[in-house]
Amino acid sequence: MTYRTKLLQTGLVVGLYAAVASQASAGAGYLGKEFPTFTARDAITGREFSLNDLRGKLVLIDFWATWCGPCVAELPAVLRAHRKYKDQGFEIVGISLDSDNNRFRSFVRNKGMNWYHVMEGGIWKTRLARKYGVNSIPRMYLLDAEGICISENVRGRKLDGAIQRGLAKMPVAQNGEHAKRGTDHPGNRVGPAAARRLRTQLGDARAMVNQTADSLLESADQLDALAEVIDDLDAQLLVPEDSARLKQRFVYLHNELHKIRHTMFMSGLIDEERTVKLPTSPLEAPPMADSRAFLQAKQQLKAARGAIDLMKRVDAQVRDELASIGEQIRSLRGDIARGSSSGKALEARVGQVCDQADSFAQRWQNSWQNRLREADGIITAIAQPIKTLSYRLEGLLRRIAAVCDQLSQSPSDATALKELRDAFGAICNEVRETYNRLQGLGINVGDAPPLPTNPFDGRRLTDRRILAQLDEQIQVADNAVEPALETVAQYKRRLEALSKEAVAMQAELAERLGNGSDADDLRPRFSELCRKILALQDQLARSSS
Repeated sequence: MTYRTKLLQTGLVVGLYAAVASQASAGAGYLGKEFPTFTARDAITGREFSLNDLRGKLVLIDFWATWCGPCVAELPAVLRAHRKYKDQGFEIVGISLDSDNNRFRSFVRNKGMNWYHVMEGGIWKTRLARKYGVNSIPRMYLLDAEGICISENVRGRKLDGAIQRGLAKMPVAQNGEHAKRGTDHPGNRVGPAAARRLRTQLGDARAMVNQTADSLLESADQLDALAEVIDDLDAQLLVPEDSARLKQRFVYLHNELHKIRHTMFMSGLIDEERTVKLPTSPLEAPPMADSRAFLQAKQQLKAARGAIDLMKRVDAQVRDELASIGEQIRSLRGDIARGSSSGKALEARVGQVCDQADSFAQRWQNSWQNRLREADGIITAIAQPIKTLSYRLEGLLRRIAAVCDQLSQSPSDATALKELRDAFGAICNEVRETYNRLQGLGINVGDAPPLPTNPFDGRRLTDRRILAQLDEQIQVADNAVEPALETVAQYKRRLEALSKEAVAMQAELAERLGNGSDADDLRPRFSELCRKILALQDQLARSSS
């Protein structure tokens, strides 16, 4: 959507994505060619290795950095791929553009990135970045068993497919020394250190599952309670009680549905908030004797019931998935304790469960990032007509002042009077049109002042009383434009503040993700920001419907 473009140019993380997009062809093109080899020292183990050592394997060359938001955003997909395919002949060589060795080593250790790493501290001038012409990250090259580049810059979901295609073309999956990096047992049974690591991974997965499950519990109870409210309201429509109380209950139903939908959206349980259709607005106090009001109320209840059914289906589906993951985690912890499975089988099963838990966590995290990416664009869409009205009102004040100057010169000839008539007539029309636009945008000027009328209408130019009345109407026009301009200015300030808040939070989230630190404490701020922005978006949608 075009209204999302501004944040794509200004946000930190998204700015990096834009840089990647604009420079996607900056690195040398190796697709279909043999990838030039190199020799380097592993930044974690200190051992020297050569890219030629990995011939016979499917190798992902990943240029990245801990300070790169998009690189960190890609990491869950890379981790999943390594867990899933490392025993089938898949290997990763990470080439970091970091300069802080302590931060780099801590990040790699905490994230469980058990593959080859090169970190020479040169940032963009690092030896291998210059060698391969890399000046934007993340940058990835997938090499087949012969060292031929078969894919460039495959990321996200496409990475898994590219790896599967690459492995399918390998005659035999090669399992050598490096394919077992990160496993600390020489045989097929789980050693104590490996068991601790697997339990830690399962603990992280369980925490991710619990976080999602917690957000479901309250919503499910609220949906059941609101379904009962709908049934009560449906019955009351046939024998209506006092209309003010009826209106109050409709408003309550409307607001609670919006809150629950927003909670599910913020938790990543629904991808787009508007996929769950809700009543567009709460009913006014409906006189039930009016058949149209009765039908409107029935339609509102039907829409509300449909929304609840959809949200409950989503809730039930996610609960089933979470219950399945939870049961697998419990079973795996028991297997680890008993030592009843081979290390290789346990690694694969733990990896699969962690992938599922990661998927839920990533869905929630992406919901953060995607909403922040959209935020400033939504604000821009709302702000554009308001800015246009602001310019229009400022122009109106200048034209009113010009007519006032013309009147002060006491025009008497027909030509000057016609010019005055036409100029003020245009002002009157534009003031009315501007107020109509304000109303269409849902902007309330408060106690709206009277709008000006043109005293020349239907009268002879020679009528000298017109000029006295024109002086009064000029004041009426001025009194109408001034409060409208101030109201629009207030909206502009509000939108500018939201835009600054969105950009600031975008930068802070990027920094947290970049250094691998926890961002959970940002959630309340993020939720409140999105609530404000989505409220504005709903307002815009209502005005355009």
